[in-house]
Amino acid sequence: MSKTRVLLVSGDGDFSVINFENAHGGTSIKDIMDNLDNYQSEDGEWNLEIREFDGDIDPKFVKFIKSKIQDYDESKNTTFFVESEILG
Repeated sequence: MSKTRVLLVSGDGDFSVINFENAHGGTSIKDIMDNLDNYQSEDGEWNLEIREFDGDIDPKFVKFIKSKIQDYDESKNTTFFVESEILG
């Protein structure tokens, strides 16, 4: 059975995710997941966790969640990325 891996990025600061994206933009999420220790924040600004789910998740569903359900302001300090994405 296939698996879908998701990277959860969170932090206590108002812009933890944005700072993570600025520090590592252009990097594939798969590379980050495969080398998680290399991407952890040295000062604890963000926390990275890998979550794994059985089966495939439709990319259109992920886009729907991020655009219609996830709160924009909250997404600045907590969000997720699917393994197939490139960090913006």
